[in-house]
Amino acid sequence: MKIHHSKAFISLFMVCSFVLLAACSSQESSSESQANTDNKEDVPQAAKDIEGILKEGPGKFAGEKYNEEKIKKLLDEWPKDISAEEAYSRMVQLVAEDYQPHVKTYDSIDPNIQLSRKKPGERDTPEGKQAKELNVSI
Repeated sequence: MKIHHSKAFISLFMVCSFVLLAACSSQESSSESQANTDNKEDVPQAAKDIEGILKEGPGKFAGEKYNEEKIKKLLDEWPKDISAEEAYSRMVQLVAEDYQPHVKTYDSIDPNIQLSRKKPGERDTPEGKQAKELNVSI
């Protein structure tokens, strides 16, 4: 029984050590990446929410202008140590699609429904006529 507890304690100690080391190393690398960011060209932050994505304009290779070879050449020119967020922003600048025509279409749709009945359960009758009373037995 004591051997089992000591193995669990050692395993827990190792896991905590790895977590602590990983946390310390990420702080150092983040400070290095901040220093490297100053040397890189400024890339505008790409939108991450749906409203922002729909409002962004098309990228350089959007739609019919898509050219995989040119995009691959541009990707090879990127620095190797960029963050995932910067890579995302750069990709959006290259291949983002133009959603403005679709946004205009959806904005023009009226989601309200017009009912001819004034009360729930009322039957439709021609103008000026009254509906006959209907009794149902079950």
